[in-house]
Amino acid sequence: MKWLAKFVVTQLTQLDIKLLTKEELISLSSEANEARTKVNNLMIKLSQPIPVEIRLDTGAIMPTQPYETDACWDLYSLEDVWVKPGISTYVATGVYIHIPIGYEGELKTRSSLGKIGLSLHHGTFDAGYQGETSPFMHNWTNARYEVHKGDRICQFCLRKVVPVIWNPVTEFTESLRGDKGQGSSGK
Repeated sequence: MKWLAKFVVTQLTQLDIKLLTKEELISLSSEANEARTKVNNLMIKLSQPIPVEIRLDTGAIMPTQPYETDACWDLYSLEDVWVKPGISTYVATGVYIHIPIGYEGELKTRSSLGKIGLSLHHGTFDAGYQGETSPFMHNWTNARYEVHKGDRICQFCLRKVVPVIWNPVTEFTESLRGDKGQGSSGK
């Protein structure tokens, strides 16, 4: 292996590429992190928010976004509800969102609830929907779970919808994956 290291150093020297010291690498890493932060902040500023109509029942909490870079908005329970073991239960939020044309809404399980055995039935709120944006929560555990009024129960995401034009074919264009399904890429 020493011959390989010597070869690499020789090649780098011939190409007039300087090897960096540990201090120089740390400095470059710090500069790269600062640049990445500046780019991320610029992307946030360049992202144009779209107006979305929202209506709240009495006592409902406006959706919140803990960090401006978060993809989703937290929704809160409007009431106390027990979610029994092995059962799916509707949990009211009192939040009504008018999904704009060209978008769809999704409700996602909060990771803090997922790790204790609760999940949501995934679904789509299509453009034009104006009903209550509330989840069906499923309890996969053997113990009942109490949702308290004001608890964060799920996350709402608004996603851009890409229009599709179906192109019927008798054979697909070849791809590396083909029809290899779950687990085909290894563990």
